[in-house]
Amino acid sequence: KVNFNVRTHIIGPPARTSYGVSLHDILIPASVRPEVTNLQLAAVDEDIFVLQWERPEACFDYYTIEVIDESTYERNAVMCNNGDVINAYQTRVTCDQINTCANVTIRVKTHTRGPPERPSTGAVLRHVFLQGKAPPEVTHLKLVAAEGDKFTVSFQAPYHCFDRYLWGAYINGLASSVLRGKNCKFQALDYFHHTLTCTGIQTCGKVDLKIAIVRDGPPERYSRITTLQSINIRGKC
Repeated sequence: KVNFNVRTHIIGPPARTSYGVSLHDILIPASVRPEVTNLQLAAVDEDIFVLQWERPEACFDYYTIEVIDESTYERNAVMCNNGDVINAYQTRVTCDQINTCANVTIRVKTHTRGPPERPSTGAVLRHVFLQGKAPPEVTHLKLVAAEGDKFTVSFQAPYHCFDRYLWGAYINGLASSVLRGKNCKFQALDYFHHTLTCTGIQTCGKVDLKIAIVRDGPPERYSRITTLQSINIRGKC
């Protein structure tokens, strides 16, 4: 903050100067926005993550937190500080976990109220793995082959985000009728790509396959169920 004083002058002789008028405590925003330093992930569990940092000396009004998925570059909706404004004197904040697991970039910005509003570029933590509130659902589920009482499907799921699979095969349109293969095997082809092969399906007709993935607890977390409908089976009737 600065003070301004404006005076009038008369060139003499003799020279004379007025007492002037003043403006006090005027905030002049810096051209370079203040940034936090020493940004760290202080704690993380299934439900929350905690950030801490050192506060800049310059004047500003509040902070915001951005969480960006490094695979999609989309911003994840995340609530910090119980939804309250993160005031300029805080150096630690607790945030809810993001919806699903991802490697993310976390950015902490300082803001000076306007008009105009002025955010900083932001201090950054890159390549932070957050488990999220639930495992991601299976994607790209499709039939690879079906012959007799055997079928193979492929799907995608990030390998580091879960511990095991849940699956079931159901008579098409009848969710209560579970058909279990005598021999079903999962195989990880690479980090994202997986297959499931089942043999000995005891039906002739169409079945629906449902797959979910699980992260062991406590507490256990389940993904949404992904369904592949109408696999044509010619097994034992």
